[in-house]
Amino acid sequence: MATPESPQHAAQVRQEIMRSVGGPAFREFSIAFTLMSLIPLLIGAYVYAARLLAIDIFRSWTRAYLLLAVVFALLGFVVGRRLVQTVLARLVEANIKVRQHELLKSGFVANVAYELRPPLAAVQLSLKNLTDGLLGSLSDAQRELVADCHITVDRLTRLTTDLIELTDVEQGREGLQLDAFELREAVHEAVHRGRAYFTSHELTTELQLPKDPVWFFGDRQKLMQALTCLLYHASRSSPVGAAVTIELQPLPQEWRLTVAHPVSSGQSSADDVPVSLQGLGLHLVKDIAERHHGRYWSDVDTQGTARSILALPVVETPSQPPSAQSAG
Repeated sequence: MATPESPQHAAQVRQEIMRSVGGPAFREFSIAFTLMSLIPLLIGAYVYAARLLAIDIFRSWTRAYLLLAVVFALLGFVVGRRLVQTVLARLVEANIKVRQHELLKSGFVANVAYELRPPLAAVQLSLKNLTDGLLGSLSDAQRELVADCHITVDRLTRLTTDLIELTDVEQGREGLQLDAFELREAVHEAVHRGRAYFTSHELTTELQLPKDPVWFFGDRQKLMQALTCLLYHASRSSPVGAAVTIELQPLPQEWRLTVAHPVSSGQSSADDVPVSLQGLGLHLVKDIAERHHGRYWSDVDTQGTARSILALPVVETPSQPPSAQSAG
């Protein structure tokens, strides 16, 4: 990676400046300054025409005004063009420096996250051995403590995974693997994956899905990750014993997936949405939605029910699984 002081960075800055100076944005600026510089010339032409109609074109002050207008027009064009070049060059250089620093920061965060994975995996394995009784039987109090440690380690593991995902997105290393898949099946699988979250908080789930298959063309793994994140955050911000509703609603232009749940005490107003519905995972949900040309938002109604909404555009998809089509 080129640092902000390296020769590679300087060459990149120069190339970026040349592309910007010769690009459409600079041409628009040039046209604007050209039109502005023509204003004195047009005024001079108007005055000159007025004097011409008055058969009095030989007065020295009229000719001097016209000459002055032409000079101002040329100066305005030259100075304006130079000014725009300088401003664009500085903006491009500043933008590249900011981007370089962001890449350095993302690389550092990714390295830290990768370094955290091995010790977390070792801790998970040790906790599993304790739970399985490989090191001797545990009392009820000890089992409860080990279960709490499991939850904490799982949360840290999810945090490191989210950090790695975010840095991959920021550095543009992650693409989408597009294919047709059935959204209802994805929802069922996400709920199945999140059963541990719901069980630990004594939560129940209610599915409201269409009867007919719902096909979507996108990255199934990424959308599964988004759904899992929504369910995970719903389990964290819901009171014990609450019900979480997952609804897939067909609309004319989009499929709208809503995860609704009551928020815990102290989080019952719209101002508390960032408290109950925040986290690195939800930044990934927003990014995944936008990369599929969809939307993501959240809110809390007056009854204290939080809603996380993922809207995906309706696309032309097969009416049966691809395997069935190929078999036919």
